[in-house]
Amino acid sequence: MPKKAKAWRCVACKSSIAEDAYYCKKCGALVSADLAPDAREKDTSFGTKLRQFWMIKPFQKLGWSAVALAMIVAGGSYLLTLHKAIADNNSSPIFHMIVDSPDKPFTCTREYCQVTVRIINKTGTPQKLVGIPYMEFDSHLSLGPGDLLNATFADNFCSQKLDLTLQPHQSKLYIGICSQNLPKTGKVTSIQILDANKHLVVSAPLDVATPHL
Repeated sequence: MPKKAKAWRCVACKSSIAEDAYYCKKCGALVSADLAPDAREKDTSFGTKLRQFWMIKPFQKLGWSAVALAMIVAGGSYLLTLHKAIADNNSSPIFHMIVDSPDKPFTCTREYCQVTVRIINKTGTPQKLVGIPYMEFDSHLSLGPGDLLNATFADNFCSQKLDLTLQPHQSKLYIGICSQNLPKTGKVTSIQILDANKHLVVSAPLDVATPHL
């Protein structure tokens, strides 16, 4: 049977002691759990935690390892999504567009779904941004703002056409990009602002599954 990892330390000299220790081997202090409980303290050091982990049963070790791996993968995926969403992809020499809450960007009401973005003027001079917002999907489908005539939600929070003037290095916040009847499967790969000739003005990368309505 494997020896139990020491989980106690001598308060006087901070050296590890056995659970049933009477005196500290290093400094000689009385550390009996019955006679001097205040002379010992829990050893919460990383090294002790690691030894305790390796001494648990193999199936328990496997379970905890799987949980830790899942957390690392989930955290890595979130950080990658966040980096893609906030990094300047150089889609425009003038503007930089960033998606808010890139891991969960959608707010939906009935068949309408909104993504909120902010747009930054990267230059040192005033700039005007005019264009129509689109959502681009991994199927290469592009959806514009849709028919918003009877959508109270969309009327209040969605931009069918952008016509913004941004001062040097100014950031415009809370711009609602909306579409309706999104595909039931697949991913949104980017948010795009296109001009009247369907040329790209600025885009923001995204990598998120379409919401289930």
